[in-house]
Amino acid sequence: MCVLKRLYLIVIGSLLLVGIPMAKAATNPVTYSLTPTTGLPATITVGNTYVVRYTLTNKLPFNLTMSNVSRTLTGASFSVGDACSGQTLAAGASCPVTITCTPTRTGVASIQLTLHYDKNVVPLPTLSSTVQSGDTAEISGAVSAPLPTEASIGTGYPVTFRFTNIGSSAVTASAVTLTGNTGAFVQTQNNCSSAISASNYCTVSGTFTPVVAGSTSIGATYSYNGGTQSVPLTTQTYAINSGSCASVTGSIPLELPAQTYSYGDNVVEFQFTNHCSTASAALGTVSLSAPNASNAGTLQRKHSLSASNDSSVLTKGDDTCSGQTLAANGSCTVYASLIPGSTTGATQVEAKMNYTESSQSKTAIAMTTSTINANNTAARMITVVNQCSVPVWMTFNAGAYSSQSGCTTNPSLCPSGTTCNTSAAAGAGLCYWSNPTQGVNQDGKLLAAIPNQPPSTMNITIPETSLNNVIYNAGIMPRLGCSGTGASISCKINACTAGSDGLCLPGDGPSTTPVAFNAVEFTFNQTNGDGVYNNQIIDGVTVPMEMKGRGSFSTGTVPYDNCSATGAIIQPLTGSATTQLGSCNFSFSPPNDATNYRYVYLSNPSSPTYCDTDSDCSGGEACGLAYDSANKIDKACGLLEGYTSVNKGVCSQGKSNFGRSKSMTSPAFGAYIYDTVFSCDTSYGAYTNTNLYACNGPLSNSSCYNSASPCCGCVDWWTAAGGSLIVPTSTVICPTTNANWNTAAQPNVQWVKSACPTSYAYQYDDKSSSFTCSVMNGSNVVTNYQVTFCPGGKETSTIMP
Repeated sequence: MCVLKRLYLIVIGSLLLVGIPMAKAATNPVTYSLTPTTGLPATITVGNTYVVRYTLTNKLPFNLTMSNVSRTLTGASFSVGDACSGQTLAAGASCPVTITCTPTRTGVASIQLTLHYDKNVVPLPTLSSTVQSGDTAEISGAVSAPLPTEASIGTGYPVTFRFTNIGSSAVTASAVTLTGNTGAFVQTQNNCSSAISASNYCTVSGTFTPVVAGSTSIGATYSYNGGTQSVPLTTQTYAINSGSCASVTGSIPLELPAQTYSYGDNVVEFQFTNHCSTASAALGTVSLSAPNASNAGTLQRKHSLSASNDSSVLTKGDDTCSGQTLAANGSCTVYASLIPGSTTGATQVEAKMNYTESSQSKTAIAMTTSTINANNTAARMITVVNQCSVPVWMTFNAGAYSSQSGCTTNPSLCPSGTTCNTSAAAGAGLCYWSNPTQGVNQDGKLLAAIPNQPPSTMNITIPETSLNNVIYNAGIMPRLGCSGTGASISCKINACTAGSDGLCLPGDGPSTTPVAFNAVEFTFNQTNGDGVYNNQIIDGVTVPMEMKGRGSFSTGTVPYDNCSATGAIIQPLTGSATTQLGSCNFSFSPPNDATNYRYVYLSNPSSPTYCDTDSDCSGGEACGLAYDSANKIDKACGLLEGYTSVNKGVCSQGKSNFGRSKSMTSPAFGAYIYDTVFSCDTSYGAYTNTNLYACNGPLSNSSCYNSASPCCGCVDWWTAAGGSLIVPTSTVICPTTNANWNTAAQPNVQWVKSACPTSYAYQYDDKSSSFTCSVMNGSNVVTNYQVTFCPGGKETSTIMP
């Protein structure tokens, strides 16, 4: 809701009050009031928070048990503190239900409560409000750290207002002013007086300490263009008397997208915080629910794509809340995955938890909403979602179609749907699949995910060009720390030569400096199935990624050809070792010193701070490999880019390309990491460790699955890592292997595979990491897909714009 202009009373009228003595039937047994009494605005704004408090009072001269207060909440995200359900109220006693309404998209938000007592069901009037956007063309605002639903007088609560530059050039504030109960707010940070560069943001932070009971608020307004443009933000709470314990409050750091699609994978993070500063809270089990969803954490259901009652699948992931004791001011989290079924329209995911604090039983609820759309497009569509805390500039890494040496002077020699690479770099004279344009944001930019707000998304249409039965062949990869636009765009991570759309030109993939990058890859076919997709981390990981076909679970044989997700942090449970896919935690534990597997970004490549361990670094920097201004690889302090493979990060670079570390200069450092740590040149006669790491040279095209001899290597992953690596046992068993590969290369692959069992971890890992999804649209195969950056907020890089 959020609107109410006057006080309502429950009027029973002719309602039969079952179980209440007839002598009292004329009495309104329960009354309720709302705070604030004047009501909230008829129009509320995305990015702000609004609090409504219901106070229920027993008007009978004897005890009354409020068995439940149910609710229908729509059009926004909500946090509910319920101190009434299950409570017995003495005569004249009251209890509160306090609700925070957090608008996340335009439309209408509403609240409707229903009281259940003595077998009576009494619906209260629906409260509704129109939701508007508060964004301007250049600035978007959101309360990234809002006040809790309920607060204690005299206790301080952190608040952060965030203003993001969504335009293409820098913006400077004319003024940043505080509003609301400013006397209760102590500002600790305000970096909004400086210019905000494109895609970056500023924050106003501080501590809010309520001084009087009742509704209270604090706000901040960002004004610019001489005050002609402004973005106001506000957050509200209900303050209770000092000495009383404020309730545990639920919030949603990772929200559902505002718009999602049937069979896409949507990860949500719920957080529960104990806002009592003096007592712990004994938590019950967190239950999850969603409309038309199979029970969270139960076995995966099979679906028919055409079934009108096709249910969603809701699966609980990591849960640090259930059954725990939450310390004063402590927090815990619960992750959930929602894969919507074929039913479209409004949906929601709710996390509910009963708890006891100071001998009082209460309920905390957090709920996020979205709209489910059907996959009924005429052409393939890829929805890209950014759950990273930093902006991501996605780009395509196009596959080569054919060789046309004359196309460098006559580009028309390339077939329609492809583009000639005319550069002098490797790949010149080849025809590459052209970049899609419809639905792609300028420069491929996706804004950073903001707590309590839906993630940034884009819907990309893939042109229906068919060449030898292939519609499109490419990858999607992330770029970080970009500035500029169009052909002038410059990125710190995965830089490339860009066209006027700001995307990498076909055939001009990421540069080799830095070397840590990953991508999802796909080939879409015209008929006989929709091709294949995978999550490629052979060369390293900069940004964790997930890709899923948006098709019914019953379209193929489980698990690899039935639209499963690769890179998912939560996989639906199947109850069978032959079909269960492992979830990705993207927690990387290299087999030896992690600094040998990291690449970092140097802010000053001409004057690196050399290191041996993280303790040599400061200011949030990590120790890792990095290119200096002389294009030598040093071990130095910098911002973490990600993790690299042995082949890409070390052996393929050559010993002479290494510079120095803190304790070793050149050439000692190169000899140490190249020879001592990774033994790149160790020979097995026809091939070396470098060949084993890269599956190249004499081991090119030598897959053990094809029984080649010698082959590059193979492992039955479900037996690796002591059997703890969850890979379906239905994966094709290795017909042969290479003991040298198992000894030298497998340990340098297994740590990556353990972090993401569905990833494509080395050159011949197809059998455990290649997925298909084929959905028929008439006589044509038209399957839509979803790609997510940082699924569940999992990040490796710390690079900002």
